[in-house]
Amino acid sequence: MPWPSYTTKAFATAEELVVDAVAYENRYHGPYNKLLCTLFPLDTGFIVSPIYRRNDLDGGVEFIVSFEITFRQHPVLILEVRPPRQLLLSSKREAADTQIRLRLVDLVDFGVWLRCR
Repeated sequence: MPWPSYTTKAFATAEELVVDAVAYENRYHGPYNKLLCTLFPLDTGFIVSPIYRRNDLDGGVEFIVSFEITFRQHPVLILEVRPPRQLLLSSKREAADTQIRLRLVDLVDFGVWLRCR
């Protein structure tokens, strides 16, 4: 399924958001929100929820936005938006993968806890 032009324009505009050689790390939050709301429309049972968290790994403070898509309160997709420069390092990609996997395990554990109550 090709993306609608308004979605591709949002990503193209994000690429242009470089001021004085400084790229804003949050420039992709809006385009990803638009894409996810296109793929999971408002008039369906899907809910797209942006979640903002602090990441204090590696001694620095970085805000991470993730999008959780649920259907009838069950997780369908988790997407974390990270700065594009982190794609360059395999260690960063591996750390992101591990973090997502741990969150999924936590969601399963939480679901088991809810059923036991």
